[in-house]
Amino acid sequence: MVSQSAPRKQVIIVGASETGLALARSLCTTWNVTVLDLDSERLSPLSDVVSPGAALKRLTLDGTSLLNLRQAGVSESEWIIAATSSDEVNVEICRLALSVEHPPAAVAVVQSLAAQSQLKELGAEVLLRPLAMAGLVSNVIERGVRIAVSVGLGRGEVLEIPVLPTSPAVDRRVADLRARRWLIAAIYRQDQIIVPHGDAVVRAGDRLLLSGEPDILPDIADYLRAGVARFPLQYGRQLVFSEDGSPSEGVWREAAYLADKTRVDGVTLLPVKSASGQRPTVSWSRPVHTLEEHASFDDHWPTQRAKLDLGVLVMAKPQPSFGQRIGLWSPRWPKLLMGLGSPLLLAAGNSPYDRVVLAATESSDLTLAAELAIDVARQLGLPLHAVTVSTPDFVAGADQAEVHERVLRTVRDIAAQYRVPVTPHHLNGNPVREVARFVVPSDLLVVTHGGRRRSFLLNPDVGALLVEHAACSVLVLGPRPSVRAEVRP
Repeated sequence: MVSQSAPRKQVIIVGASETGLALARSLCTTWNVTVLDLDSERLSPLSDVVSPGAALKRLTLDGTSLLNLRQAGVSESEWIIAATSSDEVNVEICRLALSVEHPPAAVAVVQSLAAQSQLKELGAEVLLRPLAMAGLVSNVIERGVRIAVSVGLGRGEVLEIPVLPTSPAVDRRVADLRARRWLIAAIYRQDQIIVPHGDAVVRAGDRLLLSGEPDILPDIADYLRAGVARFPLQYGRQLVFSEDGSPSEGVWREAAYLADKTRVDGVTLLPVKSASGQRPTVSWSRPVHTLEEHASFDDHWPTQRAKLDLGVLVMAKPQPSFGQRIGLWSPRWPKLLMGLGSPLLLAAGNSPYDRVVLAATESSDLTLAAELAIDVARQLGLPLHAVTVSTPDFVAGADQAEVHERVLRTVRDIAAQYRVPVTPHHLNGNPVREVARFVVPSDLLVVTHGGRRRSFLLNPDVGALLVEHAACSVLVLGPRPSVRAEVRP
């Protein structure tokens, strides 16, 4: 027995406009398409449609005539689409089509709100072109927020958003979000769709389909998408400040500034006897806990590290010795990064900061470093700059420009998701020298470092040299810090 496929459904398109022509080309391989237009020349671009299985009929007829619509098969069609350049004509086409005994569903593409109201009274679907274009443009500039247009009331009450790692919805049940005047209509997770019930849990990387009242939904979407800046809560809740290196009063004040402007719960002081000078009077905005004084930082750290809820460790930026400059031995801080599990701020004593500058390089840690710089910039309310440096072609190869563009594009894309503007800079020359020239003392430079590497003349440690030569404070991200799965908002 030979099975027969179901007959194809029929659609009538009135108006060989660009929209009508594109729609006819798109539908004709799966629908029986009839296109009407008074001007045969406007129908001629469809003469080259030779796709396999295409079913396309062209009629030089006036679509505002009920007789012509009947000749085109309006009563046997599933849909009629009014796509002429005139709103009045499109309204009349839908009025006539919906007046027959077995009317098709009707949709019209129009420009004016008046035509939209008339069509809705007739029972036709409406695509308001300015609103549709605004939605498409919004989807481009919002980077991650998809706006459903011409849905429901057509006022933007349906949005789709990605759930970023900083979102307060991450790892929380839908019921715990206590939605009011809005709801989560669906959760998209990879290739799955989850119909959310109260016990459904939102995960980072999900996409949420939100529905709600249009006056509040954009703000709700923005909060659920990225939340507030969380640094350093993704690592720990304490700012730990070490007296190692005899920090100046400026370094003390910089630590207090960071504690005041970020979301730490408290400050832990690590006093050492080797610190010279009198401890300055600093006004802390967070509770301060001072540990027992030890002879040196190295005596403190092995016993205290596991006990501390470490979010960020702050130390005075060291002045390199001659032996470190020539590579005989390395500074302490690269070794400290190994197993630290949180960023290390090497403070130069300049606060408040004026800019956050990311030294961006192609590495597996680029995303983590970019998110750290973006989060700090968000929290401190500072402009973000991303810097890459090309060395001469005979050193790094001629394809390095493409690599640097890819790095900057990655940073821009991540920043766009958080709606943080980033200014890219592509410099040429020696990476350490050019970045050191670019930053100023009031900047905060963000770099990555693998730890435990000694710098030699012929094999320099670029990260360590950046710390040494930059005139500003440096926030260093070590190798693969452990990020907590849940952060309370």
